[in-house]
Amino acid sequence: MSGLLDMIAAQLDNQSLGQLGNQLGASPNSLTSAIGVALPVLLGGLERNARTDSGAEALQSALNRDHDGSVMNDLSSFFKQQPTQSDARMVEHILGSRRQASERSLGQATGLNQETIGSLLENLAPVVMGALGQRSRSEGFDIGQLASMLGSETRDLDGREPATMGMINQLLDSDGDGDVDVADLAKHGASLLNSFLRR
Repeated sequence: MSGLLDMIAAQLDNQSLGQLGNQLGASPNSLTSAIGVALPVLLGGLERNARTDSGAEALQSALNRDHDGSVMNDLSSFFKQQPTQSDARMVEHILGSRRQASERSLGQATGLNQETIGSLLENLAPVVMGALGQRSRSEGFDIGQLASMLGSETRDLDGREPATMGMINQLLDSDGDGDVDVADLAKHGASLLNSFLRR
């Protein structure tokens, strides 16, 4: 079965990407680079949360309660809406104390300001959770299987784009509020997303 990011990329057609770009005021090139790194950052944050029993239980509870995958049916319409406070809290939960540093570093890498990166993460977090909820329901994952699947997803990304994931892992694992050197992250992010979009 395709990975989560393959599932998401399959729904990111020109119409949905154009709608998201219009909402954010981002150029196509900047948007492609930013999405290419934002999606693995969110997936990596989820994988780290699921490493503990309490984190995996909280994630499964959120999926069962709020994320049935229906968001994947029409991303273009979804991206017409501004992110909600619930979306912002979702990003806070996924990235925790690394949110501000992640937004800063991704902004530096892509040329987008921190506010725009924050809005992008808030747009994409429900999509990632929706894809995860859809996959979890279709496979009937228990908590252990959910955590294992997320681990497999991140290992697959490491295999596809080790340079990109090395920088993202450094960003997610870094302590404190210091920035990580992500000078090449935008270039790698665009390459990663294009590999999923098969462009």
